[in-house]
Amino acid sequence: MNRVNESLVYLFYIKAKNAKEYHLTSVSEAVSTGGAVYLPYSGLSLKSANFNDSAENYIILHGIFEERGISLKTDLIGAEIKIMNFNGGVARHIVTYICSQYLRQDL
Repeated sequence: MNRVNESLVYLFYIKAKNAKEYHLTSVSEAVSTGGAVYLPYSGLSLKSANFNDSAENYIILHGIFEERGISLKTDLIGAEIKIMNFNGGVARHIVTYICSQYLRQDL
């Protein structure tokens, strides 16, 4: 674990309203840091983000549904999502937000 050589590695901690927790990463192998193992399931990535003075902030994550990650049965409305950048063996917090909507397509 932690042999990740990519410069843009994101870690995602997701806590659904039903208290289920997910530790996921944007890379294809598990990443261990801070006593947690972030798994590669769901191919989760940070697609875009916009923060402005009008409080019309948004973050778009992209991924696929997978039983060992986030399944089609998972309700993400109200989930707390913490995004961190992982570089040089250190996780740095970027933002934590509450999911207000998500699109569920056929993947």
